[in-house]
Order: sequence, then structure tokens, then C-alpha cells
Amino acid sequence: MTDTATTAGSAPDEIVARAGTYYRYTRYAFAALILGFGIAFLRDGFHRYPKHNELHRLHVQNPEKYPDDYAVHSETDIKFQKVLGIILPPAAVALLAWTLYRSRGTYRLAGDVLHVPGHPSVPLDAITQIDLSRWDRKGIARLSYELPTGEKNALTLDDFIYDRPPTDRILDAVKTKLNVAEEPAPASAPDA
Repeated sequence: MTDTATTAGSAPDEIVARAGTYYRYTRYAFAALILGFGIAFLRDGFHRYPKHNELHRLHVQNPEKYPDDYAVHSETDIKFQKVLGIILPPAAVALLAWTLYRSRGTYRLAGDVLHVPGHPSVPLDAITQIDLSRWDRKGIARLSYELPTGEKNALTLDDFIYDRPPTDRILDAVKTKLNVAEEPAPASAPDA
């Protein structure tokens, strides 16, 4: 997949960063895991554990007819399984929704206009400040802007949530346009 848009109607110098594959797929897998555990807890709390207790009760009444193959589960165990079974599936759906929301759309730099989901189109000349304090360690840059309409806000470029190479190229283009010099990396503190 290319990070430069080449579709009909888009400028050849347009840089597009789509949602990060690793970011999305790891959260999809985690949501599926949470959902699976939730379903297992529901089954245990509402079906298996009560059934084991009933079979154990029948074994006590008639040991010859019913084998003692089932563990006895306390009411606390059963309630805990039910609570987890009720909480985890909605948590999985919430995680999935949050992942899709955070990585919706694309970062796009078309000429001198930056497009970031959740923000209006921002001309590069409207950017008033670039905070790179978390860029080297986290890949997060915060760009403050003031539009000609007077609207002030800040947007975030995150090269973990969106594809790294095009996001880095977008930030480099913004820094070049605004003549932002590269800051030297802070010296690490000596070990105490």
C-alpha cells in the first residue's frame, strides 16, 4: 500500500496516512479475546457451574447412579462468573468502537492544507505551535492552530495509530514549511 495518493482526482504530492494495521489488528484480537472469555464466563455462571452442583447433589443422594466427577462451586464462584460474563462482552464492543473511532479516516496533507479526523481543514500557515516533546519516545506530535475564522484548537499526529511512514512524512513537511529546526535529543541523565 502506498502512502502517496495516486487515485484519480488527487494531487500527486498528497500524503495520506491510513489507520495503522498493527494498531487495529491487535485491538481486534484483544476485543475477540475479551468477548470469548465473556461468553465462557456466561456459560459457566449460568449453565455449567449450576449443573455441576446439581450433579454433585445427586451423587450425594445416590452415589451408585451418579459418579462424583464434578467439583462443587460456591455461590460466590457462580456470581463471579455471571458478573464477568455480563461485563466482558460489552467491554469488548466498547473497545472495538473506541479503536475504530480513534483510527477513523486518514491524515492527509494536500499541498499546504492538513486534514485530520475531527478537525476542520488546517492550512499550514494557521499552525501556531508544534509540541514535539513526546515525538521521539511516543511518536506523538501536537500541533496548535488558529484558523482565519478565529477558531483555536490543537490536533494530534500519532504515528502508532496511523501508518508511521506517511505520518512522519506529513510532520516533516509541516516542520519544513514552518522552518522548525530539529531539536537535539535530550541527554540522558547519569545513573544514580
